[in-house]
Amino acid sequence: MQKDAYTLIMEAIEAGVYKPGDRLVERDLCTQLGVSRTIVREVLRHLESEGLVANPVNNKGPMVARLELDEARQIYEIRAALEGMAARLSCIDADESSAAIGTPQSAVSRCSL
Repeated sequence: MQKDAYTLIMEAIEAGVYKPGDRLVERDLCTQLGVSRTIVREVLRHLESEGLVANPVNNKGPMVARLELDEARQIYEIRAALEGMAARLSCIDADESSAAIGTPQSAVSRCSL
């Protein structure tokens, strides 16, 4: 559920549904996403750590960060590199796992019915 809420809020920010400077009201997000306030808070903290959400000192609550174009570009370049690395590592793990199992045919032949 948290991952879904994270994805939905992040995509809404990227699509401009929530614009830079818009307040992100926890209660409204809970209602829109159908999740608990705890999940919304965790998602907002996660997005804050990524630089997409800011929590200003004036205590008005979280809002969509105002990023300079260069900052946004850097964030997405780093994110793309990390996602590519994660995909590459999962492929390596999958290759090693399948090598230990052998071919699908050999795995089936080892099964007793």
